[in-house]
Amino acid sequence: MKLKAKIIAPVLVLLFFATVGITAMNYWNASQSVRTMKDNIIESGLDTLTSQMAHSIKIEEVVNEEMDERLLASAQTFAEIVRLRNENGTLDYNDFAMFQRTADFLGMSEINVTDAEGTIIGTNILEGNIGFNYGTSESTLPYMQILTNRDYVRVELPRASATPPYTVYQYAGVARIDGEGFVQVGLSVDVIKEYSDMLDVINLARDMRIGESGRATVIREGLIAYSQVSSKIGGDVTGEPWYSAVTTGERGRTELEIDGIEYYAGYINISGTTVLLLFPKSEYYGYLM
Repeated sequence: MKLKAKIIAPVLVLLFFATVGITAMNYWNASQSVRTMKDNIIESGLDTLTSQMAHSIKIEEVVNEEMDERLLASAQTFAEIVRLRNENGTLDYNDFAMFQRTADFLGMSEINVTDAEGTIIGTNILEGNIGFNYGTSESTLPYMQILTNRDYVRVELPRASATPPYTVYQYAGVARIDGEGFVQVGLSVDVIKEYSDMLDVINLARDMRIGESGRATVIREGLIAYSQVSSKIGGDVTGEPWYSAVTTGERGRTELEIDGIEYYAGYINISGTTVLLLFPKSEYYGYLM
């Protein structure tokens, strides 16, 4: 019996350490496998976003250039229409229907014509625009330069209109060819968005899944442009301790703590836009259980 005990004890010890070793090896292999899976998920997401954002930026540049040219051409076309109608005696600044037909023909949302003092005397907008003077609003004041410089043209970035209901438009203005005042045309941003929504990084981030519960967050110039937590949209994150870590370099991976939750994170920075891919550490450890 003593001999058997002497044999069994070492065997049990060996079995114990073998079991521990195998368990440790299995855990290490599982950990490596899950780590690789997590890294692949983040890197794949970053690859998709990098490619899509680069393509989106190129498309946006083309769209913006084409929209600027379209707006300017429409303003010049309407200025010529004003001149021709004025010459043949068919121009009636109170004929809203004519203004609307012309706006529809040009594909414009808004058309305004001013007198020599920069006050609107003709428009396709039935309420609010007649009588508005461009010199009374900071956003429209630059148009007054057209009155003193016939060669001055203005094509601007989208902004809210100066009069109710303050819809967002992109505007262009040119001197009237008949010698007085100027013409302004505006295109609703809703129309412009039709060209770019399919490539918008926010839409891409909204549909992106990082593991089971991970998420994408879009930051533009320090403000949250998209988050799954809607109350965070518009928030300034430049003061957050993790902000500098994700805005250094074009692309990288790091570990972050946001609102008390720890994440493995990937990030890219393109043209002032930062996209964060957040993979919760709790989900990572859950795969190992």
